[in-house]
Amino acid sequence: MLFAKDHLIHNFPKRYPLYKKIFANFIYVLGGIVIHHRKNSLTHKDIFRAKHRMYKGDIVLVGNLRELSSLAISGITTHAMLYLGRRRFVGAVGDGVSLSTWHHVATEYDVLIILRIPRYVKGRRRMIQEACLFAEKQLGKPYDFFFESDYAKYFCTELVNSAFHHAKFHTGLSSVKPSHNVLEKIEKKIFSGTQALKPDKFLTSNFDIVFISHNLEYKDGKLHLNED
Repeated sequence: MLFAKDHLIHNFPKRYPLYKKIFANFIYVLGGIVIHHRKNSLTHKDIFRAKHRMYKGDIVLVGNLRELSSLAISGITTHAMLYLGRRRFVGAVGDGVSLSTWHHVATEYDVLIILRIPRYVKGRRRMIQEACLFAEKQLGKPYDFFFESDYAKYFCTELVNSAFHHAKFHTGLSSVKPSHNVLEKIEKKIFSGTQALKPDKFLTSNFDIVFISHNLEYKDGKLHLNED
């Protein structure tokens, strides 16, 4: 096994408790362990088709199935981003809310799905503009390892979902369900993922699926990985 992370996280809110910093770095490094040392599975055809189908305001779900994080999230897609246009993506990662490039997407991930606000939605263009503007304004904010939903920090699906909520589009999803204490948050949100919004959940939301990579199949409301 290899460690994909070569640094620790320093981007935390002011007066952030030391135990939370230690825990966040533990999860960050642990999740980056490479369990399948190989090239990513997206093909040139996948990238070519995705580039020509993607528009500003699209949700991009991706999955790195080579890292331990794919087992912890217990879903095929492991990350959600918002496409800002001009080959720029905004998403919340361990180091915080940041921009990614097409090259990063093409070389880092194994699966890719594109979702979009349906054409029939009234005010669609305004919603897209407002969602992108909101997400871009969050650049630099820390990652939310404790899924606390306080808007001073974000996890990836929370950022995307919040952007569309801010734009008054009803996604049909909530980011976090209430919990009773910190231990329950750690157990249920981090390890089992039952409380935090998983990227795969966007497939059951009010967005249309406009692209899916060659190695995936969405059938009967479930996402399947075609490993042949």
